[in-house]
Amino acid sequence: MKTAKLILGILLVYASTSISGQKVCTIANLSENMLYRGIKNPIGISVSDIPNDHLKIILSDSLCKIEKVDNNNYLITPPTAKNYLMVLLTVMNYQNGKEELITKYTFRVKRVPPPEIYLGGWKKGGKINKSSILANPSLFATRAPGFDYNIQFKVLGFTMKVNDSIGHSLISESNKFTDEQLNKIRAMLSGQSFTISDIMIDGPDWNGKLNSELHFTIE
Repeated sequence: MKTAKLILGILLVYASTSISGQKVCTIANLSENMLYRGIKNPIGISVSDIPNDHLKIILSDSLCKIEKVDNNNYLITPPTAKNYLMVLLTVMNYQNGKEELITKYTFRVKRVPPPEIYLGGWKKGGKINKSSILANPSLFATRAPGFDYNIQFKVLGFTMKVNDSIGHSLISESNKFTDEQLNKIRAMLSGQSFTISDIMIDGPDWNGKLNSELHFTIE
């Protein structure tokens, strides 16, 4: 009996499927059989008694890319199209000019979680000292907590709005506060607040404006 095993990251989810009542396929992956759009999802494929170079791996859509890393490891990259929701993976045994179906398995496709935004690399909102802002006047984006894929995001710009009767809105076209924004912060008194919004991001499956805002109050 031949057993196919698909491994994605840490083995957390297991499922068994019978093919024609003869072969059993065991599938395991990290994210409840999930692939993420626009990034390379690592997956391992092996079938007992069949050399890996005789396996033929087929994806249901040419827009979804697969590349072989080494003997048993692959990278699958689904497209970033919003309506791309699943991909069918087929494992075939190809020997002596003949193809034998080993298994078919459907992965759900999901958007990469939005990044977390921090001021100075550690503050997401709330009370803050002016000296802390001035020491590191920048915004940083990191992958969402618990999302274990090694991906990177970059802040391309943002708007700072002073929450007073005038409500100045000052724009930065990078991840750093402008001199004008910093001068506004220097002039703020304890208890006054400002909001960071219109945060522009460059990263996997997130290129454009985030809906989230950061709210800060000067201590």
